[in-house]
Amino acid sequence: MIAMSVVKWIVGLMLLVFSVALARAGEYAPRIEVINNGQAKVYNVRFQRQIEGHWALRGRLTRSDRDVKVPKGQVKALLFDERGKQIHSAETRYKPQHVHPKKKRASYFTVHLPQDLHPSGVSVKVYYLSD
Repeated sequence: MIAMSVVKWIVGLMLLVFSVALARAGEYAPRIEVINNGQAKVYNVRFQRQIEGHWALRGRLTRSDRDVKVPKGQVKALLFDERGKQIHSAETRYKPQHVHPKKKRASYFTVHLPQDLHPSGVSVKVYYLSD
């Protein structure tokens, strides 16, 4: 009986610590806005810290309409500070350049960001730009 209450207390404490850590992690995550057009759909965009220490913006690109081919192009990311001033712009090609028509297939991209970037307080707009 006492062992069960100790287990409940430990589980409750672990849940409390996890919820506080999760809430704190949300404070540092930048706000990401994906702008999709009729040609391609950008999705699953996220920030990741790379091995070299810089930040990268990774995501996937697929067709908006399975019957319409996506023209060759690139993914563009615009970074804004807290006041809404643009602080950085970067673009990259997606791989493979042929976006497959199958539903579960997509191209992927990685936008490398400056090493001195601190993602807290930054907002990002990501969109597809055809050549």
